[in-house]
Amino acid sequence: CSLLTTQQIWMHSQGWVEASGCIHHRGVESNKGVAYPATTGPANPDSLPNFGTDGPMNPNTDYSAQSETSIAVNPTNGAIAISSAIDHAADSQFACASLYNTTNTGNTWARQCYPQSGADAFDPSMAYSPDGADVYQASIYGDENLLLYRSTNNGQTWNQYFGINDPVTAQDREYLWVDRTVGPRRGTIYVTWTAFDHGDTGSTDNIAVRSSTDQGITWSNTTYVATNNVFSTHRLLQFASLAPLPSGDAVAVWLDDASYFDTSGQKIRWARTTDGGASFPTAGGIAVIPNDQSVSFNSTLPPKTFRTNAAPNVAADPLNGHLYAVWAQYRQHGNTQAGIYLATSTNEGNTWSSPTPVLTRTDVMAQPDQFMPWVSVSPDHRVHITWGDSYEGANNYNNINYNWWYIDSTDGGATFEAPVKLSSAISSGTWDPGYYPQIGDYSANYVTADTLYTTWTDNRNAQTSDTDVYFRAGTICTNPFVDIGGDPYYAAIHNLNCAGAVSGTDPTHFSPTALTTRAAFAKIVVLAFAIPLVTPPNPSFTDVPPTYWAYTFIESAKAAGVMSGYTGTQCTSQGVGSPCFLPGNYVTRAEATKTVVSVGGYTLINPPNPTYTDVPTNYWAYQYIETAHAKGILDWAAPPLFYPNNSTQRDEVCQIVYGGIVKQRL
Repeated sequence: CSLLTTQQIWMHSQGWVEASGCIHHRGVESNKGVAYPATTGPANPDSLPNFGTDGPMNPNTDYSAQSETSIAVNPTNGAIAISSAIDHAADSQFACASLYNTTNTGNTWARQCYPQSGADAFDPSMAYSPDGADVYQASIYGDENLLLYRSTNNGQTWNQYFGINDPVTAQDREYLWVDRTVGPRRGTIYVTWTAFDHGDTGSTDNIAVRSSTDQGITWSNTTYVATNNVFSTHRLLQFASLAPLPSGDAVAVWLDDASYFDTSGQKIRWARTTDGGASFPTAGGIAVIPNDQSVSFNSTLPPKTFRTNAAPNVAADPLNGHLYAVWAQYRQHGNTQAGIYLATSTNEGNTWSSPTPVLTRTDVMAQPDQFMPWVSVSPDHRVHITWGDSYEGANNYNNINYNWWYIDSTDGGATFEAPVKLSSAISSGTWDPGYYPQIGDYSANYVTADTLYTTWTDNRNAQTSDTDVYFRAGTICTNPFVDIGGDPYYAAIHNLNCAGAVSGTDPTHFSPTALTTRAAFAKIVVLAFAIPLVTPPNPSFTDVPPTYWAYTFIESAKAAGVMSGYTGTQCTSQGVGSPCFLPGNYVTRAEATKTVVSVGGYTLINPPNPTYTDVPTNYWAYQYIETAHAKGILDWAAPPLFYPNNSTQRDEVCQIVYGGIVKQRL
């Protein structure tokens, strides 16, 4: 790229410049060649899903109860989804495990019964194959028969079924999991369930797993995960969850409810298979919950009367394999105020973080109960959690009713965004004692690359026998750029693009290694940090007239005190008057760092010894660079060299801006 061709000369005329010996675009955030200019974005660039309205799946006309919901979404078309629930319809035609299909993002739902199911069918679950060609549904029939059906037309018809379990003992809480990663076991179907002991005492229950690699036609032998060579005794083992990993391994998580029998407390257990479910040789514990903080099996959360439990759920990041496990437990000793807790693992379960509450309300005198969590992870590394919550607003604490809620994290569960209430009306948490109080044992969510659906058992009708299956769907910002898939700062680029703070050099390219001008950087900072826009009638800089494309952004950054210009010979040497901004010059690493630390409001530090050998203590931006390093903002600048005067690439700018925003919360 050392010699300019005619094409390169033309590219220069269009605002492209040389960097590292090759042509890159200079005005990438300007009005030159940008098909989709950024718009003003929020201060927080994490871009929550764009949720539609909530509504029922089942026809709300027969005054019968539906509960225990699951859902699956076609990975190639987020408008297509299929859900299931136990249906106690008065019409015998629908007294079964029901299916609900939509092809229009839930505007309408078609209802049908599971094939061969009746009133004795329960624990229905759904899952799609990674390519969206097949959808699977499984349910237990008459306690002992666990069947799987497959559809090749999004659940319109079901033409195959396969027996999964060995019908020897009673089965419970079956669920489907499909490997949707890009790993070597992509497409493998796993089914987990609890195999009750013969006497149904719970003392020797076990977690069972089977897998299929041929779309459910044949199945592996049953593997009992919690065997005696893993744990010395079997307790009431229930609510198995399984997360396939991109390595080809899979991790199962379940509840060991010893509190049901003795004083040793509940345990959240895990085990890992490396052979597609044939064995689970590596296992351990995630959490031990004291008896007086345990949400016991089939207990209630007074004054609510429906049953609940501590059922854990686990999900894995489909790209990096990081694990996230959630469950319910009481926040305090003495069985008060149940909360949702999270533990994470970055090494396939070998070690887990200490459990922490996902959400603690700050505007109530006492924490409302939270229950029945579900977690999913989308390919952009975002963690999505949904749950039931008795929160009714600031200082409103009757703790009787409930809504359904959503929260997400973009930093691996270290921090969470503001929660979103999914249900538009509150549900009653009490039933007439003459009715069996039941909202099911689980309510799920399902995430693809661009869509999130959540389902729950809703009781807004406040009738003892008329719970309904409700849902809410949201679209997730998708990545339009074909050139950032392997970029180390993908998450930063993606989130800032979703927030409207950056845009591409064309509709499908971001040009991550192109250099960033000072004008472009001003625009990114103003939009990403939501700096108030100002447009003064008289310009502050001689080289940025009101007609300049970035005039408002540059003036806004100056007014906020986060960017400044130059004077004297720094201007005249560039052929412009003083004061000047030099908008076409590249922003240096030192300048970018100073700006982000300033706008982020970080307290400057001044250590006696420099972290970087090329940033001595007397360097003009020394304190800003040291502060950014100490706060973990400078992911792209590993010691001992910082190269403070180097021009900053577009992906590097995204990383420092996004890091500056994220680290503000820590």
